[in-house]
Amino acid sequence: MGELIYSYGRERFGVKDRKAKKEHAPPDKSRRQQEIERLVKERRQLKKQWKKTNELERGGLEALQCDIKQRLVTLRRAEYLRRQRRKKERARVSFYKNPFKFTKSLFVQEKSGTLKAPLKDIEEFLKNTYSEADIPPNQRHGPVTVPADMPPLHPPKHEMDTSAPTWNEPIGKTGECLCKEVAWATKMHEQRRYVDGPLSLPISSLTEEYKCAKSRLEMTLSESRDPLVCCAAPALRTGRKWNPKAAVADARAALRHRDIIGHVQQGRGGFGLGAMPPTWGKASPAERRCMVVEEIRRQEEAARYARAVSQPQQGRWMRWNGTAKKKISWSELWSMESNRLSFIIKATYDILPTPANLHLWLGEDPACPLCSAPAGLKHILVGCKTSLSQGRYTWRHNQVLRCLASAIEEKRTATNAAPPNVYPEVQTPTAFIREAQAEER
Repeated sequence: MGELIYSYGRERFGVKDRKAKKEHAPPDKSRRQQEIERLVKERRQLKKQWKKTNELERGGLEALQCDIKQRLVTLRRAEYLRRQRRKKERARVSFYKNPFKFTKSLFVQEKSGTLKAPLKDIEEFLKNTYSEADIPPNQRHGPVTVPADMPPLHPPKHEMDTSAPTWNEPIGKTGECLCKEVAWATKMHEQRRYVDGPLSLPISSLTEEYKCAKSRLEMTLSESRDPLVCCAAPALRTGRKWNPKAAVADARAALRHRDIIGHVQQGRGGFGLGAMPPTWGKASPAERRCMVVEEIRRQEEAARYARAVSQPQQGRWMRWNGTAKKKISWSELWSMESNRLSFIIKATYDILPTPANLHLWLGEDPACPLCSAPAGLKHILVGCKTSLSQGRYTWRHNQVLRCLASAIEEKRTATNAAPPNVYPEVQTPTAFIREAQAEER
């Protein structure tokens, strides 16, 4: 029946010839490989000439052979390192593409693809391994027998808890850090997490990083030296509320406007004391891209400052003058106790459960338990007259001074216990120049 269908279809529709497999041409050799082949041919020719020449000319040929040998060693070493790098890169790509297949290839030998065993042996092996014909039906789902060559299995020393984990079981430092991060992400507002105010945390806004990355990609495509890439740059999809092309144009306009204004005074320092910012007109293309990204970051920071100003209580730190900024690094963050870190953040943004805040949140009595004044954060820390008259503030300051005094005393003791300097330093006198001598120079 099959032959009849095939013959009818061949007469009716014809037969399509199979395409021959394309023979892949060998890759072009690099200049280093061509140089190695040329040097190998030269060395062979020199060996043939060395055998035919007399004793006087063999010394020069041997010197040439040594020179060629050294060059071959260098080139082959470089070629070997190149092959190792390519092999490592292919292994990395295969691992990222399919980690399980890559790991299996490390432990399983590569199969040859040819079966040398006879068919009868294969069928017998498969029958003995996978067939259940010889096992009675009532014993097929019974306990599995342990082979005789397997070592004995000892019972576990500790019983494993196979129940589902709960939030109250953070394991080690990882669980503690995860709980900290989740608590910050849920309790802190955006402008308090990322704004560069009196307290700077080592975390950045995901929205800000996204905008900077998209703006950098927009400039890379639109300012490419390749005309094909520059003219056919794709439109980046970022949503309806923000466009990277418009953001880059606004940042460039702001930088050009800054060049027109020039260097202005910032802060209470005198004019010219601060660092001179780079100018847009004299910057290179790479520097301009960096300046645009920094300008976008500055605009995001300005937007966060604007939101902080609109908050009368949490943005009260905007009106602090002469306050030293506190910048917390990652190492300090993870080594700090959670209670101390929570107090620093809440005290900075005035969200501690003080009587004044509890009055706003829950309607409780805002009066101070020591005096009748409203107990806000400033009143509790430095403004309570009863605490001042009782010496509580003085005791707190004395405790801080005691820590400083103990540290200074340890340093003084270590300095006095050090051996004296045998060769004292010679102090060179300062040579002053008179006014008349300065005019002559």
